[in-house]
Amino acid sequence: VKTELWRYLVLYFYGGIYADMQSAPKGFNATTIRETDDAFFLFDRTSNTVCSWFLVVSPGHPVMFYAIHRILLSLMESSSISHSIDDAFADFVKDGEGNARHGDKKWISKQIIFGTENRTVTVLPIDENDNQFVTRVDPTI
Repeated sequence: VKTELWRYLVLYFYGGIYADMQSAPKGFNATTIRETDDAFFLFDRTSNTVCSWFLVVSPGHPVMFYAIHRILLSLMESSSISHSIDDAFADFVKDGEGNARHGDKKWISKQIIFGTENRTVTVLPIDENDNQFVTRVDPTI
Protein backbone atom coordinates (compact mmCIF):
# COMPACT_ATOMS: atom_id res chain seq x y z
CA VAL A 1 0.00 0.00 0.00
CA LYS A 2 2.80 2.43 0.84
CA THR A 3 4.51 1.97 -2.52
CA GLU A 4 1.23 2.30 -4.41
CA LEU A 5 0.40 5.51 -2.51
CA TRP A 6 3.92 6.88 -3.12
CA ARG A 7 3.72 6.05 -6.85
CA TYR A 8 0.36 7.81 -7.21
CA LEU A 9 1.54 10.86 -5.23
CA VAL A 10 4.63 11.24 -7.43
CA LEU A 11 2.57 10.83 -10.60
CA TYR A 12 -0.03 13.30 -9.33
CA PHE A 13 2.49 16.03 -8.47
CA TYR A 14 5.04 15.55 -11.25
CA GLY A 15 3.31 13.52 -13.93
CA GLY A 16 5.31 11.06 -16.00
CA ILE A 17 5.48 7.46 -17.12
CA TYR A 18 5.35 4.54 -14.68
CA ALA A 19 6.25 1.00 -15.76
CA ASP A 20 6.77 -1.65 -13.09
CA MET A 21 9.79 -3.94 -12.98
CA GLN A 22 8.01 -6.67 -14.94
CA SER A 23 7.12 -4.36 -17.83
CA ALA A 24 9.21 -3.68 -20.89
CA PRO A 25 7.62 -0.97 -23.05
CA LYS A 26 8.06 -1.50 -26.77
CA GLY A 27 6.43 -0.56 -30.04
CA PHE A 28 5.69 3.01 -29.01
CA ASN A 29 6.07 5.84 -31.45
CA ALA A 30 4.91 9.45 -31.82
CA THR A 31 1.36 8.32 -32.63
CA THR A 32 0.98 5.95 -29.66
CA ILE A 33 1.52 8.43 -26.83
CA ARG A 34 1.30 11.97 -28.13
CA GLU A 35 2.58 15.13 -26.49
CA THR A 36 -1.02 16.31 -26.26
CA ASP A 37 -2.21 13.23 -24.32
CA ASP A 38 -3.33 14.20 -20.81
CA ALA A 39 -3.08 10.56 -19.67
CA PHE A 40 -2.55 7.21 -21.36
CA PHE A 41 -3.73 3.89 -19.90
CA LEU A 42 -3.69 0.35 -21.16
CA PHE A 43 -6.99 -1.42 -20.52
CA ASP A 44 -6.85 -5.21 -20.12
CA ARG A 45 -9.90 -6.64 -21.88
CA THR A 46 -9.31 -10.04 -20.24
CA SER A 47 -9.52 -8.82 -16.62
CA ASN A 48 -11.65 -5.72 -17.44
CA THR A 49 -9.28 -3.44 -15.54
CA VAL A 50 -6.91 -0.57 -16.14
CA CYS A 51 -3.35 -1.97 -16.20
CA SER A 52 -1.77 -0.54 -13.05
CA TRP A 53 1.67 -1.70 -14.18
CA PHE A 54 1.92 0.93 -16.95
CA LEU A 55 0.58 4.46 -16.43
CA VAL A 56 1.22 7.77 -18.19
CA VAL A 57 -0.24 10.98 -16.73
CA SER A 58 0.27 14.72 -16.80
CA PRO A 59 0.78 16.56 -13.47
CA GLY A 60 -2.37 17.01 -11.38
CA HIS A 61 -4.43 14.50 -13.33
CA PRO A 62 -7.80 13.76 -11.62
CA VAL A 63 -7.44 9.97 -11.95
CA MET A 64 -4.35 10.11 -9.72
CA PHE A 65 -6.24 12.36 -7.27
CA TYR A 66 -9.07 9.82 -7.09
CA ALA A 67 -6.61 6.93 -6.67
CA ILE A 68 -4.84 8.71 -3.79
CA HIS A 69 -8.19 9.54 -2.21
CA ARG A 70 -9.37 5.91 -2.45
CA ILE A 71 -6.16 4.58 -0.85
CA LEU A 72 -6.30 7.08 2.03
CA LEU A 73 -9.99 6.38 2.60
CA SER A 74 -9.32 2.63 2.65
CA LEU A 75 -6.50 3.12 5.17
CA MET A 76 -8.71 5.22 7.45
CA GLU A 77 -11.52 2.68 7.25
CA SER A 78 -9.11 -0.27 7.57
CA SER A 79 -10.66 -1.84 4.51
CA SER A 80 -8.93 -3.71 1.74
CA ILE A 81 -7.49 -1.86 -1.22
CA SER A 82 -8.02 -3.46 -4.58
CA HIS A 83 -7.87 -2.01 -8.07
CA SER A 84 -7.68 1.56 -6.76
CA ILE A 85 -6.54 2.85 -10.17
CA ASP A 86 -9.43 1.06 -11.88
CA ASP A 87 -11.93 2.47 -9.36
CA ALA A 88 -10.34 5.93 -9.70
CA PHE A 89 -10.75 5.72 -13.48
CA ALA A 90 -14.44 4.84 -12.97
CA ASP A 91 -14.83 7.92 -10.73
CA PHE A 92 -13.13 10.05 -13.40
CA VAL A 93 -15.48 8.84 -16.14
CA LYS A 94 -18.60 9.22 -13.94
CA ASP A 95 -17.57 12.75 -12.98
CA GLY A 96 -17.19 13.89 -16.57
CA GLU A 97 -19.31 13.97 -19.63
CA GLY A 98 -17.58 10.80 -20.85
CA ASN A 99 -17.95 9.45 -24.35
CA ALA A 100 -17.87 5.92 -22.93
CA ARG A 101 -19.14 4.45 -19.70
CA HIS A 102 -16.56 2.59 -17.62
CA GLY A 103 -19.12 -0.07 -16.72
CA ASP A 104 -19.48 -1.03 -20.37
CA LYS A 105 -15.81 -2.00 -20.64
CA LYS A 106 -16.23 -2.75 -24.32
CA TRP A 107 -13.44 -0.60 -25.65
CA ILE A 108 -12.24 -2.22 -28.83
CA SER A 109 -9.92 0.43 -30.21
CA LYS A 110 -7.85 3.33 -28.93
CA GLN A 111 -10.05 6.22 -27.86
CA ILE A 112 -10.03 9.39 -25.79
CA ILE A 113 -12.26 9.47 -22.70
CA PHE A 114 -13.38 12.82 -21.27
CA GLY A 115 -13.91 13.06 -17.52
CA THR A 116 -13.37 15.34 -14.54
CA GLU A 117 -12.70 19.00 -15.40
CA ASN A 118 -12.85 18.04 -19.08
CA ARG A 119 -9.47 16.30 -18.68
CA THR A 120 -8.81 13.26 -20.83
CA VAL A 121 -7.44 9.73 -20.74
CA THR A 122 -6.40 7.97 -23.91
CA VAL A 123 -7.36 4.31 -23.47
CA LEU A 124 -5.71 1.55 -25.46
CA PRO A 125 -7.44 -1.83 -24.99
CA ILE A 126 -5.15 -4.85 -24.96
CA ASP A 127 -5.59 -8.59 -24.50
CA GLU A 128 -3.83 -10.63 -21.83
CA ASN A 129 -1.01 -11.82 -24.08
CA ASP A 130 -0.85 -8.68 -26.23
CA ASN A 131 2.84 -7.73 -26.44
CA GLN A 132 2.52 -5.03 -29.08
CA PHE A 133 3.15 -2.12 -26.69
CA VAL A 134 4.31 -3.57 -23.36
CA THR A 135 5.87 -6.95 -22.74
CA ARG A 136 5.40 -8.51 -19.31
CA VAL A 137 8.71 -10.14 -18.37
CA ASP A 138 9.80 -12.60 -15.70
CA PRO A 139 12.06 -10.67 -13.26
CA THR A 140 13.93 -13.84 -12.28
CA ILE A 141 15.44 -14.25 -15.74
